[in-house]
Amino acid sequence: MRGHETLFTNLFPPSVSLEAPKQGHRNTQTDRRDDVLAHRYYYWVHLRRNRYDDALAELEKEFFLSAAVVVQRLDRRRELLRELVAGKPNPRQLGVKLPHFNWQVQK
Repeated sequence: MRGHETLFTNLFPPSVSLEAPKQGHRNTQTDRRDDVLAHRYYYWVHLRRNRYDDALAELEKEFFLSAAVVVQRLDRRRELLRELVAGKPNPRQLGVKLPHFNWQVQK
């Protein structure tokens, strides 16, 4: 498009590399999402005391994933879930780590 170089590219250099992702690297965004998913599962089951199926329904809504995928992803984060249960973080600690979620325990 005419003027693209002058008006856009020269004024605003690209901030994101548009290179194709390299083969064999883990998807870091998916890993981060799964970590947050584990924290939210801990919240719904241990802090809010919801039943397993109710917690899965909440996670389905929050992460736009099916229950089967939620279970599969949580199974891969089993060690993190064990650490959460052993460490017993309170809502304030979770809020510091992931401030964009609601961690209130009152129903």
